[in-house]
Amino acid sequence: VLCDTAVQHLRELTGYDRVMVYKFDTDGHGQVIAEARSHQLDSLLGHHYPATDIPQRARELYVRNRLRTLVDVNYEPVPLVPRLVPATGQELDMSHCYLRSMSPLHLQYLKNMGVTATLVLSLVRENRLWGLIACHHYSPRNLRQSARAASGLLAEAIATRIAAIETYAHAQVAIMVRRLEQRLLEATSTLGDWRPALFGNPRTILQPLDATGAALFYDGEVTTAGDAPSTAELRALIEWIQR
Repeated sequence: VLCDTAVQHLRELTGYDRVMVYKFDTDGHGQVIAEARSHQLDSLLGHHYPATDIPQRARELYVRNRLRTLVDVNYEPVPLVPRLVPATGQELDMSHCYLRSMSPLHLQYLKNMGVTATLVLSLVRENRLWGLIACHHYSPRNLRQSARAASGLLAEAIATRIAAIETYAHAQVAIMVRRLEQRLLEATSTLGDWRPALFGNPRTILQPLDATGAALFYDGEVTTAGDAPSTAELRALIEWIQR
């Protein structure tokens, strides 16, 4: 809900044709989890993208520079003169420069998608790239400075809220797991069997894992909770796993 609201407000604020929230998993692969778009565009909601789409060096830059814009993908880059800083003999670090040129590979990637202008906002949690807000436009678009500043502030607020929600969710799961451990101990001591503690109430095992179904194979018996395949299908599955 937070991300759905965010993309709607950002599209109203910036006027881009499409605004999306990408969330990265632990392996760096991305998924579009929220989207606001022009009714003329096909939806990309739910699409998955491999981690290789955003190289590690680019991810590090997204953490350092949390707002990047591209006015026109067909721009002509202009070289710096002189290329090296006279005082140090080193190349100028343009990581935080608004007018920094983009990678030719990234520009070609956008051209392949038909995208002309972009605004990318980083969602950073604990100095780690949690995700991105990507705004796409299909004609040149130069966002005024006040709108850029407001967009950056909104992205910071969203990232802070995401961190709070996830921290709370992790704490709740930890509480559930501790309660489950206590139930297992009590069931084992009173009934001599820990399985009723797990499967007596389906929510006990499913909720901490955010699962819709579970199956236990123990002593040749099959016990299920929630939405699970048939016993015959489960036995075929365990035979395949054991092989």
